[in-house]
Amino acid sequence: MFIKANSTHNSTDIINDPYIQVIAAEVRQRKRLDSSKMEQILLTLRTGRWLTRYELSVILGRNSQSLRERFLNPMIAKGMLQLRYPDKPNHVGQAYSATNVRQ
Repeated sequence: MFIKANSTHNSTDIINDPYIQVIAAEVRQRKRLDSSKMEQILLTLRTGRWLTRYELSVILGRNSQSLRERFLNPMIAKGMLQLRYPDKPNHVGQAYSATNVRQ
């Protein structure tokens, strides 16, 4: 399934990127993971790139709604992540990045 997003990369390419797969391997292999470890992995995945919630859910093998509720929204509130479209939280191309990345 391909999700069209206003992004600088192709969803299929990023999901299949070997570097991304290595970073996400621990999350995919374990049913439960310490919250701080998950946050660390999410930040590593997003440093230097924008990823949509769908991409993250596929890469990590997790439910996208759960990722948003348990990690993405709290990390945005803490200032750890930024939204690609901060004024439009429901934007079809919404993506997340580590806060050190500028638009």
